[in-house]
Amino acid sequence: LTFTRKAASELSKRIFESLLKLRDSELWPEDLEYDFAPPTISTYNAYANSLFRDNALALGYEPESELLSEGAQYQLAKKVVLSHSNLLSSEMDDVDLTLKTAVDGVLKLSAELNDNLASGEQVQQVVKRVAKEIERVVAGGELPATHQEFFAGLFKTGVLAELAEAYRREKLALGYVDYSDQVALAELAARSDSVRDRERELHKFVMLDEYQDTSFLQTKLLHRLFADHPVFA
Repeated sequence: LTFTRKAASELSKRIFESLLKLRDSELWPEDLEYDFAPPTISTYNAYANSLFRDNALALGYEPESELLSEGAQYQLAKKVVLSHSNLLSSEMDDVDLTLKTAVDGVLKLSAELNDNLASGEQVQQVVKRVAKEIERVVAGGELPATHQEFFAGLFKTGVLAELAEAYRREKLALGYVDYSDQVALAELAARSDSVRDRERELHKFVMLDEYQDTSFLQTKLLHRLFADHPVFA
């Protein structure tokens, strides 16, 4: 597994050619067959996508769920923000959110929620707890201007969390997924013993390229699938 399609293509060629040279050398084990299948080389996201689609029905999705392009993601997030503008107009004004900053924030936070296996509701609860603690500390007074600026992003996140959760629900209702959904749904599928056993049977040895750059979610997925399995990173 690696990060880019270019790297996957290069690794596939180099590893296969190296195996061919090894096969014709004295180092090739005698008990191994002469013919062999090329190794499976993929990007982390492509592998997660295949895992998700193989198990989509069990997760409540269609295997043909449409992958949203960046432009389509933006348009859908914009639609969600506009549809909630009447309900959240005062909150958005309070935290100085424009349509563009709201849409950009929804897309960013939605991906971060997936990457950290969290929900918008959990983020809102944290924001509410901090806000309540701030009220207790200032005892009814106002925060100094410097403190208001410091906490502005926090209160903005609370509004964005509600919109991000609405965006995620809309994607599910319409049968759409984006790149961050693929990994999150693959991690969900990997919680099944049958899925884990099948992947271990298919992939006797796993090599992870640039493992230090994997996200928390990617690491969680790999741990679920290949903990205590031959892995090289």
